[in-house]
Amino acid sequence: MMPIRCEDIESLLQTHIDGELADDDAREVEAHLAACANCRQHAARERRFHHELRAALAPPPAPEGLRERMGHALDQEEWRMRGQARRSRWLLPAASSLAAAAALLLFAVSPLQAPEPPVADEAVLQHMRRPPIEVQGAAVSPWLQKYYRGRVDMPRFVGVSTELRGARLSQVRGRQAVQFYYDVALGGRQHEVSMQIFDATGFDFSRGFTGSRTSVVEGRPLSYGELRGYGVVAYGGPGGLGYLFTSAHLDGEHLLELVTRSNLLSQGGAR
Repeated sequence: MMPIRCEDIESLLQTHIDGELADDDAREVEAHLAACANCRQHAARERRFHHELRAALAPPPAPEGLRERMGHALDQEEWRMRGQARRSRWLLPAASSLAAAAALLLFAVSPLQAPEPPVADEAVLQHMRRPPIEVQGAAVSPWLQKYYRGRVDMPRFVGVSTELRGARLSQVRGRQAVQFYYDVALGGRQHEVSMQIFDATGFDFSRGFTGSRTSVVEGRPLSYGELRGYGVVAYGGPGGLGYLFTSAHLDGEHLLELVTRSNLLSQGGAR
């Protein structure tokens, strides 16, 4: 195969970290990483995030003494139901077991539920996975009308050279979303930027995300910063739409500058 270039690393790295690359390809990637400091640093961030993600997805340990408390709760419920059974002969024999099981489920599951992480985490994860683009270039607009049910405000950027590379359907918290990929020219270099749009009715963007800062633009608070080595901007826009911008190349501050140069904050774009 041809020697690996820096542009190839972005698409091969996740597969390599997952151990799914062919041996020859894996050796080529490792050889490039050994010779390229920038790609090596990027690979280190990706591996670190991969490790942290696995740790975050591990089931939490049961609180100390949970087994004893569950047993005690079951015993109490069983004795209570037996007393009722003696007073009410018509009580179904299985009722005590059902009630005890319900009490156990409520007691054991509810305390272990954790709050959902900010949607920015989900946006970064999807950017990392790099799923295939479904449609490219000029075909994006008719494709949206055919396959996407929601409303989409496409951005127009002022004073920045951008090119829409393509789009794909995605999901944000179980809601259908559409993800766009742009090539943005800044500082004499091309940078990939992903933008997801979804129906954000009921979403609270004021929480921000870990380490985020807030900038109020056109009366709207925008959360921006770096998350897992990616630049992120997240906010609720006009019409109840949610916007998630991510980039592996631009930090949060430069990504915020790009967003403020769009028409998205003040008015809806063109479908």
